[in-house]
Amino acid sequence: MKTMLVIPDYLYGINNWELERSYFKCFSNRAKSKEWRLVNIQDSISLNEIDCIFAPNYAKYLDKIHNFEIYDKIINKLKIPKILAIFETPSRRPDLWESTRWFDVCISFNKKPGKYCHCKHVENPYPYNFSENECIYKDWNSRNSMVWVASNNWFQGFDSLSQRRLRDFDIFAKKLSGKISIFGKGWDIKPDFLFGPLPIFGILQNKKNKIIYDNISKYFSGLIENKNKEISGYKFCFSYENTDNFPGYVTEKVFDAWMSGSIPIYRGEREFEETYNDLLICPRLLGKKKTIEMMHKYNDDDAYNMISKFQSMLIAGKFKNFSHEVFQDRILDTANSLI
Repeated sequence: MKTMLVIPDYLYGINNWELERSYFKCFSNRAKSKEWRLVNIQDSISLNEIDCIFAPNYAKYLDKIHNFEIYDKIINKLKIPKILAIFETPSRRPDLWESTRWFDVCISFNKKPGKYCHCKHVENPYPYNFSENECIYKDWNSRNSMVWVASNNWFQGFDSLSQRRLRDFDIFAKKLSGKISIFGKGWDIKPDFLFGPLPIFGILQNKKNKIIYDNISKYFSGLIENKNKEISGYKFCFSYENTDNFPGYVTEKVFDAWMSGSIPIYRGEREFEETYNDLLICPRLLGKKKTIEMMHKYNDDDAYNMISKFQSMLIAGKFKNFSHEVFQDRILDTANSLI
C-alpha cells in the first residue's frame, strides 16, 4: 500500500477536507481501490513512509495561517514526488500558479498553461460531483425568476469578468418580473471601493460600480445550504464564470444550473458557449437585447426540452471528463507515474 500525504486547501478543515469539497468525496475509498492510502498532516506518520504529496490550491501563506512550518519543509526541500491541483485562473490567483515551481506536476483545467505553469502540466476539467446532486425539474410557471449563487469577493479583482458580472446582472434583473435572489457570503458588506479594471478610470468606475452594487445587493437572500434544491426554484440561473474566456476554465456554476433544472445565463469560455449554445443562454453570442427577449419568451416546453437534452447527454457520458471520479483517478494515475 502506497501512502499519499494530502495538504488541504487552507480554507477548509484539516481532517474534514474530503467532506468540504464535493469533488473529493469518497477519494479515500477510490485511492484504496488503487492501493493508495491518504493521510494528512495531523496523522501519525513518518516522512519516510510518504510516497507522494498532493495539494489542491496550495499557497505559500498557508504556513502563516496554520503555522505548519512542516509544509514548507516538505514542499521545498524533501525529494518526494509532489502533485498540485489548481482551480483558479492566473488572472485571479497568480500566487497559486507561482507555487507550481515547487511541484513536479500540476493538474488543472488550463488548456494553455504556458508561462503560468513552472512544472509538467496535466489537463483535467474542473471536477464536478454529479452523483451528489439529483437532477431536478419543477413546473416552469411555479418558479421564481432568476437566482445567482456566488460569494461577493470579485470586486477586489481586476480580471475581465469581475465588473461585467455586476453590470450584466443589474441589467437582466431590471428587465425581469418575479422574485430575484442572490445567495452567498459577503453581500451584506458595503465595500468602500469598487475600482477596476482600469485604474485610470478608477474614480468614475468606483462611483458607477457602487450604484450598481447598491442596486443588486438588495436581492441578497442569505447563505445557502443546498444549491441544488434552491436553484431548482428559479427559471434562470446567472452562471457567469469568475474569469472571461480562459481556455478550459468551466466551473461548477453551469452544472449547478443544469442539474437543478434551471436555465444557465452563461458567459465564460467561448468554446464551451459555442459547443453547448443550445443548452445555454449566452449574452456574448446573442447580445443583451436578444438575451432578454429569450428570457421573456421561454416557456415550460422550452425549458423541459433543454434540461432533458442535458440529462440525456449526461447519461450518455458526454460530461464524463468533468466528473470528480475522473479527476480523482487523474491524481492517482499521475502519482503512480511519479514513483
